[in-house]
Amino acid sequence: MSVSAKHNGFQAELQKTTSEVMATDEDAIVIVGSGPVGMHFYAELGRRNTRQAVIIYGAEPWQPYDRVKLSSYLAGDVRRENLSLALDAGSQLKTETRFNCPVLSINRNDKTINDAEGRTQKYSRLILAVGSSPYIPLIHNSELSGVFTFRSLSEADRLYARIAHTRQTVVLGGGLLGLETARAMQRYNTQITVVEHNHWLMMQQLDEDGGNELKAHIEHMGMDVVLGDSVVAVIGEHRVTGVKLRSGKKIDCDTFIIATGIRANLELAKEAGISFGKGIRVDESLQTSDPDIFAIGECAEYQGVVQGLVKPGFDMAAVLADRLTGGKSKYRNSIAATHLKVMQQKVFSTGSTGNYVEASASVREYVYRSKTKGLYRKIRVSRDRLIGAISIGDWHESALLQDAIRQERRVWLWHIARFKTQGNIWSEDGELDVADWPASAVVCNCADVTRGRLSQVLASGCTSINCLAEQTRAGTICGSCKPLLAELTGDSTERQPASGWRSLLLISLLSFVLVVLFVFVWRMPYADSVQVSVRWDELWRNSLFKQITGFSMLALIVAGMLMSLRKRSVLMKWGDYSLWRLSHAVLGTLALLVLVAHTGLRLGSEMNLVLMICFMLLAVVGANAGRVIANEHNMAVGFAKKQRTKWTGLHLLLAWPLPVLLGFHVIKTYYF
Repeated sequence: MSVSAKHNGFQAELQKTTSEVMATDEDAIVIVGSGPVGMHFYAELGRRNTRQAVIIYGAEPWQPYDRVKLSSYLAGDVRRENLSLALDAGSQLKTETRFNCPVLSINRNDKTINDAEGRTQKYSRLILAVGSSPYIPLIHNSELSGVFTFRSLSEADRLYARIAHTRQTVVLGGGLLGLETARAMQRYNTQITVVEHNHWLMMQQLDEDGGNELKAHIEHMGMDVVLGDSVVAVIGEHRVTGVKLRSGKKIDCDTFIIATGIRANLELAKEAGISFGKGIRVDESLQTSDPDIFAIGECAEYQGVVQGLVKPGFDMAAVLADRLTGGKSKYRNSIAATHLKVMQQKVFSTGSTGNYVEASASVREYVYRSKTKGLYRKIRVSRDRLIGAISIGDWHESALLQDAIRQERRVWLWHIARFKTQGNIWSEDGELDVADWPASAVVCNCADVTRGRLSQVLASGCTSINCLAEQTRAGTICGSCKPLLAELTGDSTERQPASGWRSLLLISLLSFVLVVLFVFVWRMPYADSVQVSVRWDELWRNSLFKQITGFSMLALIVAGMLMSLRKRSVLMKWGDYSLWRLSHAVLGTLALLVLVAHTGLRLGSEMNLVLMICFMLLAVVGANAGRVIANEHNMAVGFAKKQRTKWTGLHLLLAWPLPVLLGFHVIKTYYF
């Protein structure tokens, strides 16, 4: 489908949008801005059962769309029709939509606004959600054909049409927007060069080591990265053929994309005499210097800070909707959190990274690295409380880290010790049950949906990921939280079995059969005559044979226990973990087989009986743990995780007495 055809389809959806026609003298809540934050405010207002009349203005010629997904659209991961934002969340509101109709001015004395169609509309409350525009640095020849910015759907469409034809693209800007754009433009093996004037990538979110780790990954995936330099001129006559850097270096390219950040849209506020700085200044109720005008999102400045991310805008929208319907919510600066996937590498940052504040003696930093897993993690702690975290690579604790920073939760010495050795603060990877997270922990960072909110929706009868997404918008923006939603709902679709699960299941079954033989089958008898052809009882009568089988079994047990350290020791992280796990199960089963030769299926008495009972329990619990791990792809996620944690934990607990009992057995045998 051509881009123009897509345009027509999207505009057709705009024409089908149902809305009432209101009189211009009606005292309505007027929302200026139909982006994600403005529409989130509208949805929040609708959820509060108010009967307010609402008029929504949008300057762009499209139905409201999700700006966060534009890079995914450009990369081909999201279809254009899936960008749209639904209006039905506020369907009980008396609503009129005026899209493709910019607001030109505000008359504060009359409490009216003037729009591009010549109307003068009254308002009771005016909500400015006018967002931001790309920052364009002074670059010579930046007006040439082949030079792009990337902020709106129109710009995304232009790049979409360009992406199949470009062979060399330079992206100016190594921040969030620049890297997302670079990833999308590499879709057809285009040679990409990222130019960043700072000394490392994503300087707003990462420290220098994290930025360097990310740079190494990006270069490994085929991009070029230039740091500490900037573009001063575009080379070419009618269209771009290259760029010139401040250092004098020239880079050939046929496409040049400027992604150097954003600036708040202040024109309406300036002309109306509303107080502004870097953004439109607001207080904790999101009120501007005019008591009937409010600002939210990327255009708003609270306590000198303009948040350039969507989540703080959603926080503002929720607070303002509550305030305008009689609530007493107050906005506090949101804990900044970044979740980004750069060429299959996950990047996470939250709280204070320490880049823009002076070093403090009270702040301690701890770093965990794993070259084999490609992980870099850092936490910052002040007065025993988390204040910031950074990760290159997946980190299943990211939502809990955000919640711990927001709630100023304490971290103890054992948390620090676990982080330094394992890279996690609270648990091993994959062992954390989402249902047990604090109610305030954010599961969907993009839509700011907490575990408590999701649990409420689940309790109301919503039991699928699609239903949760429809009710809360969780998982509808970047999609990275969908595995967590699947865990909450027990949705096991598209889950892959553990590596080697069939072999693990077979070995577990064999171990269980051997334990049954020991416990329920009569012991193997001694030979009742010296004339039998095979003297099998020599295995238990002959001292040499007893020592051979005994020490063989001991070696197998020790080797199996050493295998279990693969998950718990930083010194044994090489190799595939599933192979180690299978080897551990095989060694345990071999030890049982040798035990048959050593005892003739006899359980013994006194201390020997205690040792045998411990070993039998250890084997049967281990076999059951193997069964659960082999079959967990067929189980509900939450149930499988709890079963796995229970049986592996019990198996580990039963292993501790075994070395002591074996030691007593060996000493007793040789002593007597």
